[in-house]
Amino acid sequence: MFIPIVFQHFSFSCISIPTFIPLCIAPISWIGACFERVKSRALTLAKFKILKHNRYKFLFLCIPIAASCSHSTQVDQEMYAAASTSKQSQGKQLIVIDAGHGGDDIGAQVKNIKEKTLALQTATLVKRYLHEKGYRVILTRSRDVFLPLKKRTAIANDTKSKLFVSIHFNAYKSTQPHGIEIYYYNRGSKWRQVASKKLADTILHGMIEATGAKNRGVKYGNFHVIRETYMPAILIEGGFITNPKEHSNLSDKGYVEKMAKSIAVGIEQYLKKA
Repeated sequence: MFIPIVFQHFSFSCISIPTFIPLCIAPISWIGACFERVKSRALTLAKFKILKHNRYKFLFLCIPIAASCSHSTQVDQEMYAAASTSKQSQGKQLIVIDAGHGGDDIGAQVKNIKEKTLALQTATLVKRYLHEKGYRVILTRSRDVFLPLKKRTAIANDTKSKLFVSIHFNAYKSTQPHGIEIYYYNRGSKWRQVASKKLADTILHGMIEATGAKNRGVKYGNFHVIRETYMPAILIEGGFITNPKEHSNLSDKGYVEKMAKSIAVGIEQYLKKA
């Protein structure tokens, strides 16, 4: 019989530190079977520690995972599988939607709004609207867990997705800045630069039209998730939660739904012209 063990995770500053989570205790004779669970996409190899207790030896199976990823098994199972398998979606392009931050990484926070929560809410809605249009979609995270930047880009690159869209929200020390802006990476492959900018322009136009927010433009950015992906990639900053008016708008479910729908519409418009 396997006996579950309670685990702890640790973090140091903003750096994720691999930790060991005891998953089970088993008689030493079952050691061979445990190795079979380690897959090629696991974060690292399994390690074992043998302890003696009276006449018995027990095996602690420990798999290193990134700090704060308490649901890593579920995340790994979901991140490489598109959610829609309907006939309508067969043959449609695969799109990766990235909800910024997560877990211990809250992002910006003002009053009742946490960036990580708002980003996930918006990403989930975008996924839903894209599914309705027949597209296959992967969310880099579907719950409140921390996911390293390298893992986010690996999801997009390993699945050979058509597009990568990362969703964030802005904050500033002053309450005056407001509006929506979108970033793309302007180095490397010329084709990807042009395609990413076109994607950003198309989505930003739709978002401004749908929300009435200020257009802060399409900008260059050197963010990991848009730099290390192989396909057209953008990072959306959907408004300033530090601005009173936008904070109020982003607290409204209807407003967020309009924003998410405009992102999905923009993605489809881009793909039809690409």
